[in-house]
Amino acid sequence: MPVEEARGWQPRAEDNGSMLETIFKWPATAERLRNEAVGEHLDGFVGYLTNAGFAPLSIRQYLGGPIHFGRWASRGDLDLARLRQDDLDRFRLHLRRCRCRPRHKARACGRSEIVMVAVVWFVEYLRHLGITKPAPVLVMPPIVPEFEAWMRGHRGSADRTLADYRRHLLQFVEVTRIERLDAAVLRAYVVTRSREMTGPQMLVVIRALRMFVRFLVVTGRCPSHLDR
Repeated sequence: MPVEEARGWQPRAEDNGSMLETIFKWPATAERLRNEAVGEHLDGFVGYLTNAGFAPLSIRQYLGGPIHFGRWASRGDLDLARLRQDDLDRFRLHLRRCRCRPRHKARACGRSEIVMVAVVWFVEYLRHLGITKPAPVLVMPPIVPEFEAWMRGHRGSADRTLADYRRHLLQFVEVTRIERLDAAVLRAYVVTRSREMTGPQMLVVIRALRMFVRFLVVTGRCPSHLDR
């Protein structure tokens, strides 16, 4: 079910202090979860998911993601009020190599894709309450959807792959004049981004740029040698 379907939800008094008891048999479990880094938000989050139509078993599974995210965020002194997309991307990378030791009887996260879906719901819940700032609205230059249509038609690319590429390409297009693109511009951009990102993040940037430049070459927007 899409996150948007829960946006009409409004918090109730009971959502703030007793919702965890509706899905856990033992009160001690609910109290233990309230002592987690994001514990003060978990009762309301349960109410949010309940309103969206989630079954208790699914809600219990979805609590693992926010708990894991909360521990990770607290170790890095990450302020939920200033949460950005880059922070979620860094957490996604963390999940791929996570070696966190689970606490005694804490909720298990499950597979990383389930964790991220749960975290997206949790962040949307925090935004709904005004705890976290709304996601910025990105202006989509026409060349980006044109590139994505080309990738689907000629490369059979999945939407997930294109979504990973999109945010990097939006940043690239914002600071680059495509009609003046050359090797020096590409190198300078890559060097600048490499100072801000991890190695795994840069691999995605390089793949996105390589495919984007190939698209530019095919459509006659830049010299043919640049894709190399």
